[in-house]
Amino acid sequence: MSAMNTAHEHNAAGDATGGSVRGVSPRTTLLLVDDDHRIRQALTLALVDEGFDVLAAASGAEALTVVAQVPPDLVLLDLMLPGVDGLEVCRRLRAGGDLPIIIITARTDSADVIDGLEAGADDYVTKPLIALSVLSIGTAKPSTAVQVPRERATV
Repeated sequence: MSAMNTAHEHNAAGDATGGSVRGVSPRTTLLLVDDDHRIRQALTLALVDEGFDVLAAASGAEALTVVAQVPPDLVLLDLMLPGVDGLEVCRRLRAGGDLPIIIITARTDSADVIDGLEAGADDYVTKPLIALSVLSIGTAKPSTAVQVPRERATV
């Protein structure tokens, strides 16, 4: 994806759906990884409304490709992905550096939470998501502090 490709949401192929110029805007770029199109779409809309640029991936392999091509500031990662699962994606991303990773999943069992954190996640949020929970990403790493809106929206 070139700096001239304008977008708020991108997929690994570089397709875009309108927005600001990547690389020019001082906005925080998130990679949203979820195989459910409806969840990706709803979260993307909420995050773009709050001023984030959003890259999207529907699989673990696609997420790893996106990170290699356009390194995001933060990753929101589902665990249940086709092919390379979320835990493996988390391990690989963590092995590559200190990119903040927040797991977003329907798995609520304490063993799953422990597995996610041991894989290298900075935080673990369960679905259904409260937009305020996702937007308070400043807790993942102090360097990713963002302003959090007051209204709540369930995604």
